[in-house]
Amino acid sequence: MISIAVASRLREDRPGYLTAMHASLTLQSAPWEALITLDGASPGRLPAPLAKDPRIRTLAPPRPVGAACARNLALTHVRTPCTNWADDDDVLPAGSLEVRYQRITETGLRRALQRLRPRSPYLAA
Repeated sequence: MISIAVASRLREDRPGYLTAMHASLTLQSAPWEALITLDGASPGRLPAPLAKDPRIRTLAPPRPVGAACARNLALTHVRTPCTNWADDDDVLPAGSLEVRYQRITETGLRRALQRLRPRSPYLAA
């Protein structure tokens, strides 16, 4: 299983991006869980598909802490041997987590990187 650590301030323009990122996670063949740190945002603003998904856990610090601190906070709650960072506007190609997990476990790599799709459907051209 792979944990995905995401930090989001959930500003007004972000829920669509986060929903697209979640949709790309549902296409993964590897089992995953996501830890989403809501950096200064209320958990009530989480888009419904994410709020209903039991693989999503949210962390809500009492005040904004910044992206780096928010990601580090997520790391303290990881329950899996592998962790992947993702931004709230990333879209992971189908099967990419499986490829990363296989490379890490088969070769003993400490890190596996893969290029994400160049644009989320919610990004302006």
